[in-house]
Amino acid sequence: MIKLVLLLLLGVLGVGISLSQPTVYISGSKDSLGILAQVSQHLKHLDVDENVFIHIGFYNKMPENMKAVTYVQKTFPNNGYPNDQLIEVRIDAHLNKKRQKLALAHEMIHVKQYVKGELEVVNRHHIIWKGTQYSYLHNKDRLLAPWEQEAYRHDRELVNIFDEGYPIQSPTLASQNNP
Repeated sequence: MIKLVLLLLLGVLGVGISLSQPTVYISGSKDSLGILAQVSQHLKHLDVDENVFIHIGFYNKMPENMKAVTYVQKTFPNNGYPNDQLIEVRIDAHLNKKRQKLALAHEMIHVKQYVKGELEVVNRHHIIWKGTQYSYLHNKDRLLAPWEQEAYRHDRELVNIFDEGYPIQSPTLASQNNP
């Protein structure tokens, strides 16, 4: 966690560091340290320790009336981002604190899915989930997608683990291969 706090501070100063663990940058929140604590525990619980850059932003305007969304931005080589990618998590800044925590946990499961190669966006119309290609689903149909089902099954569990301060001893979601 200390490395993540240091990286957060260095990010504010415009300094880039590449370590063999996630680099997290938070913007748009008055409680960046609280958010960082949640992200740190979620990443640890989800067994995400890959060298990846994650930006978590709280925004007043969200795309398509969504409350939260996660996507991967491909970047140019040698730009300082690990693996030439940036994982962007956007959360509605107008959500109350309880809903923000749940949205953050849900989106961190999607971060795990991207980092572990379980979820890949091929183009605007196709997604690959655990080796199977799907047509991109919109609106209410997207809630039926298997990657969303996994996130909905486990997001409250992540919030409870954080709120109750449990040590991380249970099997991680990263080790589960359920479609």
